[in-house]
Amino acid sequence: QADQILVSFGATTERFLPDNELKKLCLAHDLHMNQAQLKHLGTDSNFETMRRLIEQLRTRCDILTDTEVTDVDRQTLEITARSAKGEQQLHAGKVIFAVGRVGSRFFSGWCSRNGIPLENNQVDVGVRVELPAIVWEDFSKRIYEPKIWYRSKQYGDKTRMFCFNERGSVVTENTDGVLTVNGHSYRDQSRKTENSNFALLSTIRFTEPFKQPIDYARHVASLANLTSGGSVLVQRLGDLENGRRTDAKRLTNSTTRPTLSAVPGDLSLCMPKRQLDNIIETLHALDAVAPGTANYDTLLYGAEVKFYSSRIQLSSELETPLHNFFAIGDGAGTTRGLAQAGASGIKVARVVILQKVSVSEMRRMLHPNAVPAIQFEGKPLNERSIRGVHLFLAVYLVIFVVSCLLVALEQMDLVTVFTAVATCINNVGPGLEIHVGVHVHRAGQDVLAGGVDHLAALCGQSLADFADPAVLHQNIRRLISSRPRVDDPSVFN
Repeated sequence: QADQILVSFGATTERFLPDNELKKLCLAHDLHMNQAQLKHLGTDSNFETMRRLIEQLRTRCDILTDTEVTDVDRQTLEITARSAKGEQQLHAGKVIFAVGRVGSRFFSGWCSRNGIPLENNQVDVGVRVELPAIVWEDFSKRIYEPKIWYRSKQYGDKTRMFCFNERGSVVTENTDGVLTVNGHSYRDQSRKTENSNFALLSTIRFTEPFKQPIDYARHVASLANLTSGGSVLVQRLGDLENGRRTDAKRLTNSTTRPTLSAVPGDLSLCMPKRQLDNIIETLHALDAVAPGTANYDTLLYGAEVKFYSSRIQLSSELETPLHNFFAIGDGAGTTRGLAQAGASGIKVARVVILQKVSVSEMRRMLHPNAVPAIQFEGKPLNERSIRGVHLFLAVYLVIFVVSCLLVALEQMDLVTVFTAVATCINNVGPGLEIHVGVHVHRAGQDVLAGGVDHLAALCGQSLADFADPAVLHQNIRRLISSRPRVDDPSVFN
């Protein structure tokens, strides 16, 4: 449903499909490629999509820009915000934290001050790699974005290649005063370059007593800012391996022309040795499937870090241990990317609407002659939205009950039956007792139970369509009117 919403505001319907041939090639060199259907939205096109979405939201809720939330009172749910006009207080019945990666530091601090335990999530520190687009063209033309991870032989650490931008540009980002690098790719042909770029980040998981993973990542990025005189660094891979700094003359002689005006320098002066060793080893491993990746003139920009390090314990409805406080998106450490973050917002919206509908029905029982209006974000909900949420809940319960009854035929205990179905239909695995779930192998289950769980997982992934009768009707009409070939990519659009 999140994808349907983005498409309705102008996002592309083109999809890139998994490719087992490329996956097999990677496995032959101990590289592991994660496969999924994906879209290339484009920085420019996505900006327009978000602009249209925001304009629509303005008609349904109040949006405060250039306003910083400084605190939220856990007792009164009073929000303190600061803008050029001064400080103001906002009152809410429920608070949803959707702070994004840029707000993860604020959210972690708020959780700590209010006694909400945080889990030390992974810290991703690395570089943005830039090279000629032709090097990875065999992958990008077929799947667009190769998401590949590699476990280093020296340390056993995991290093990930992702956020691929075909014929794109490297850019800087300012996160609360700390400059990092990222990549953009455009759908407009006139804005494309001769280079492609991707993130290459080494994952480190800290244990007790370390509790500041976000501060650690910020410190690494700050060192790159310091050594570059307030900017970001760029270095040729060959210079890094030879232990010498890339200067302006060496960068001018590079056959890979930089798309970002970064300061030539030495990444080894600001990045931990362990992460750099992992990055260099991974580049040579990637060179086996895309020759030219580890060329001398491959450019490395630093530092690139991801600020999604702190994760809190959330209920299945994404509610925090504090009642009426929810957390969604990348800033809460629960998602990775636009579509997932959007889906988490839709999920919380359904929960809030269901709670309001329940309260409204109780009031209707107490006051039969009253005509209560259910509101969301201060605006009354129309009957279609309420009916969609009711339909979603009804279909969900029917699928859940039927799945439980079918799995119970295998004579499993109640806990296993209930949690196996719950984890699959909600896509949150694993379950209890017998080790089952969408993210684990179901070797402990019989054929019937495993088949039912697979079916429940598929239903859970597509159940969002039932929340909107218009979307459901559109999909049914498409299915009936089209007679696609098995090898037709449009089947998956």
